[in-house]
Amino acid sequence: MERIHRQMRETTGDAWETLTAGMDKAWADMKEAVRQIAEKFKQPR
Repeated sequence: MERIHRQMRETTGDAWETLTAGMDKAWADMKEAVRQIAEKFKQPR
């Protein structure tokens, strides 16, 4: 698996950086959305 990742990084250059930055942002956004939803369930009704 690491070999494939290395090959992708080596052959795609900037595209790899763009992809990983986008994935990092998407993951951070997803974590924040889940956190917000969890907070709503913690609030008394």
